[in-house]
Amino acid sequence: MMKRLNTPLTDYQYDCLERIAHGEHRQLNDFIYLLIDRGLSFYFCDTHASFKKLKSEFTEEELKQLEINKTCKNPDDSKYKWVDQWWGDVKVMNIGTSIEDLVVNKTPLGAE
Repeated sequence: MMKRLNTPLTDYQYDCLERIAHGEHRQLNDFIYLLIDRGLSFYFCDTHASFKKLKSEFTEEELKQLEINKTCKNPDDSKYKWVDQWWGDVKVMNIGTSIEDLVVNKTPLGAE
């Protein structure tokens, strides 16, 4: 499933972006994909990204371990194993690359 971003722009801003894109021999939508990818890279070059994983993004093994961890009284328990519940910089860069890939490969976000 694909979602759309809706970003209000003035007529002049839209026109300028469209002309810039055409100057780069790109369609406006493709150019916007590239801007998002590059923007993520530049935004997080000096700042670290961190956002919580969705339940659907954990492996089965990680979900089982999270349940085991709930029964442990402290991290010194031999059954306890750390499960990272956050995505970081690498995931953000992968998301940027997947958006850039929409310019090259018109297949929606990894769908085959």
